[in-house]
Amino acid sequence: MHRKLMTERANWIEIARENAFTFHHVGGERYWDERACWQFGLAEIEQQIEDPSTELYAMCLALVDDAVQSQEMMERLAIPDAMRDAIAHSWTSGAPSLYGRFDLAYDGTGPAKMLEFNADTPTSIYETAFFQWLWLENMIESGQLPPGSDQFNRLHEALVERFAAGTMMLEAIFSLSCVAPGELQLQRYLPPTPMRVLLDSLHNDLSDILGSAYLNRLAQETPLHSARELVRHARPQLASMLVQAKTLAEARALRLREDAAEAELRYREVLPLYVHLPSREHRVALKDARRLGSAEGNHRAGRAAQVHGARVSQALEADGLSLLFG
Repeated sequence: MHRKLMTERANWIEIARENAFTFHHVGGERYWDERACWQFGLAEIEQQIEDPSTELYAMCLALVDDAVQSQEMMERLAIPDAMRDAIAHSWTSGAPSLYGRFDLAYDGTGPAKMLEFNADTPTSIYETAFFQWLWLENMIESGQLPPGSDQFNRLHEALVERFAAGTMMLEAIFSLSCVAPGELQLQRYLPPTPMRVLLDSLHNDLSDILGSAYLNRLAQETPLHSARELVRHARPQLASMLVQAKTLAEARALRLREDAAEAELRYREVLPLYVHLPSREHRVALKDARRLGSAEGNHRAGRAAQVHGARVSQALEADGLSLLFG
């Protein structure tokens, strides 16, 4: 292992800006520093870094297997309550891992030691997967590194392969509205109703497990350039997932449409009875009927109809349920 001094690219900040690398300085200090690099021998990479990392990762997965079966361990690991079912589902369904980062201590005299394993945020993923490779290519082109120089780094390729293997979530929002026939004198049975579908790579619907706020937070932590690249490579899989999302949404919509159709039949039974009401009572009853979704509207409409017979009153009371869609 050897630390080699390098001459930084004269326009590296401009190159970073052109490639959407906006966090090269943090708090006014350099985060990205290319004035030096580390050189390793192949045996150091394979035997003292890669092999220990593989063993450490297996130990981390063994811990996950224990944790998802124990609420006590979940608490000790400070796993949020809202995420415990999602984590257990991900593990038991065999969802593949996407990305994790080891912080290792290594001095060249023995196997690397783990300081921390972080799989919660995409920190360093962009500069490792893309910008660091661009730097290597530029260094070879400028002659600072010899032709054939390589990196122990295939993160970009591994991410593409993993997405191709099916680790992805697609959130789709659909809208359904059922317009009422004009003769019923109602604006609609069902106001525009959003239907949310959240599919993972195995086509499991996780919409009841993961909320939009959590997904938005994850998205904000991912560099835009990285997200665009991942979407570009995974476009065929996304198209397939969208078809499945539409199928699930259509099944939900069918149930809602059936409810709306049932409500229409009940309204058609009730509405002709209003024709025989005096003009003022007719208007009041229709107004209250439109408000049957609330307890007060239901009560007032029932009282207005009672004077004209138990049949009208019972129909209005029963029809209060259908106005949950109105």
